Amino acid sequence: MDVEMITISIDTRVDAWRAKITAMKMGGIQLIDSNGSVNSKIAKDYKIYGVPHFVLIDKEGCIASASAPRPSLEAEVEKQINALLQE
Repeated sequence: MDVEMITISIDTRVDAWRAKITAMKMGGIQLIDSNGSVNSKIAKDYKIYGVPHFVLIDKEGCIASASAPRPSLEAEVEKQINALLQE
């Protein structure tokens, strides 16, 4: 498996979340805790304070970064991914 970036949302409005994914043509793995909020277990466990939240998964399927940088920060994301691919 290659390195994966997972997007996690704690939005409570699933329809709005789906519409945003479609409108922004967001690919990859998109997850939502629709019962969540900043006080939910997933938000606390992954320190999610805003949405979307990004997580990097390494080649072994383990969480490499529970607070990965936004994909728009290309240089930082590329640096982290390249480091994981070297492992």
